[in-house]
Amino acid sequence: TDIKDKDVLIVDDIIDSGHTMKKVVEFVGMKEPKSINICVMLDKPSRREADIAPDYVGFTIPDVFIVGYGLNYGDYYRNIPYIFTFDE
Repeated sequence: TDIKDKDVLIVDDIIDSGHTMKKVVEFVGMKEPKSINICVMLDKPSRREADIAPDYVGFTIPDVFIVGYGLNYGDYYRNIPYIFTFDE
């Protein structure tokens, strides 16, 4: 799909270190959109290593491991209908 001169919103579940999102933004940017904004359900800024920040955030969380609602640990917990911290 041609996104040149279009406003683009990238939606993701969580931004942690930011490395993946930075690569996605760089890739989308090569398509010459008018603008790129990032929306995440969960933001973990204390773990950020890449120079990137979401524009829209559902919840800012501390450095804890979370699962549920699509977030998994191995093959487990992805289908739980809520989010919770996980300790091994």
